[in-house]
Amino acid sequence: MSIIYLSLMETDKLPSVSIPYIDKYVHFIEYAVFFASWFMYFYFALRKSFYHTFIFSFLISVFFGIIIEILQDRLTTHRSFDYGDILFNSLGALFSGIVLFILYTISKKKPGK
Repeated sequence: MSIIYLSLMETDKLPSVSIPYIDKYVHFIEYAVFFASWFMYFYFALRKSFYHTFIFSFLISVFFGIIIEILQDRLTTHRSFDYGDILFNSLGALFSGIVLFILYTISKKKPGK
């Protein structure tokens, strides 16, 4: 829900920050957390396989990001569609997935090998 709110709210009311490309960093972090949240839900709560959970969570993250960009363009006058945002949304999700994959691989290794 917070991604929807943050993506559709008027940014004119927020204080300006002079960090170049800060919005891309925010997209990256938002979707890294978004992916991890869905992944944890499917993997631990629903007990789905790691690989199916990975793919499904990634697809949810990418398509949700695309839908949000379309909504920004269609529903607001103060936001617009940006391919760069979709790229950083997807990269954030992928990064989170890679970190989880590494953790999964480490946890599956048997001690002493």
